[in-house]
Amino acid sequence: MNTIRVHHSKNHVGLLFWVALLSLALISGCSDSSTGGVPVNRFEEVGRIILPGIQGTAGADTIVVATDGTLYKIYRASPAAPDILIEISSVSSGFTSTLADLVVTNDLTTGTMQNGVTTVDMSPTPANTPTVSQSPLTGTGVVSAVSVNGNTMLVGFTSSVVVYSITTPATPVPLQTFGSSWPITMVVSAGTGFVVFSDSGYAWVNVADTNNITFAETWHTLLSKYARGSMVGTTLHASGSDDLVTTSRIGVIDLTNPAVPIALTVVRPIVGVFRDFVYRDQTTYLLMTDASLVRYSWSGSNLVQTESTPIAWDNLDFRGFYATADRYYVAINPDSLRIYQLAK
Repeated sequence: MNTIRVHHSKNHVGLLFWVALLSLALISGCSDSSTGGVPVNRFEEVGRIILPGIQGTAGADTIVVATDGTLYKIYRASPAAPDILIEISSVSSGFTSTLADLVVTNDLTTGTMQNGVTTVDMSPTPANTPTVSQSPLTGTGVVSAVSVNGNTMLVGFTSSVVVYSITTPATPVPLQTFGSSWPITMVVSAGTGFVVFSDSGYAWVNVADTNNITFAETWHTLLSKYARGSMVGTTLHASGSDDLVTTSRIGVIDLTNPAVPIALTVVRPIVGVFRDFVYRDQTTYLLMTDASLVRYSWSGSNLVQTESTPIAWDNLDFRGFYATADRYYVAINPDSLRIYQLAK
């Protein structure tokens, strides 16, 4: 029998004034790894690239991509000097609308805007002159997510999903459109298709036979609202908003059978408005809220909070981040791509 472990964090907001006076370290109602009131393992800014109008960032291996929606800046991070990003290419997206999602693999960048999708083909290796293609989108509503599985791409909209053939990346071809009962929050490639998460549940889109693509929705409280995640084997580590928009959740989901996901662990509610999430390994589930960077790690059979660092965003708008082994690249609209590391 599969067990779903749901952990509820406690809220000590009413005690914060007295906690501050006593120099104790209570973060979002959970103890961190501080001792004697002295914070440890805090995140610190170590670099910054000015990029006016930045809307998002993503990456793969040593490649970091940042975009303002109209222009893609492709950088390579130096292993010897990870705080320095070297720009290797700058290409136009072909569109002028707001960025909805950005996916980067080792040789392909896929960005979706509210009125089109752009692919940047960097194969066989990232080059100074990548091949760029643009295609208008045909779904209903505002674009919310994108994912690629082999030669197919799925784009999620407010109220529909569209499956494209990208056998030729320069010319995506719509194959099938399905209506969605709930607003879509994330799309994940798994098995022979895509798992589509929404505000109230999930859907399984099977593209094994592109002449007979199927779509099946399921309402599920613990398998909903996820907006960012990473697949490791058949396990999805993900995060998103919780039932209240002022709280977030982290989940570990078994996708061995992607048509029937199983919620293994769900941590909720976590205080803070969800902004983005990166899973690096069992010791680093990094959640970005509207006011802080929060790290969760496994302790025995429980996923617990180990660090939380308030971040002064200068009243700017957080737009996503990407993590490597020891650096965190954070997009802050309207002006910069910032680089953080754990303080020594």
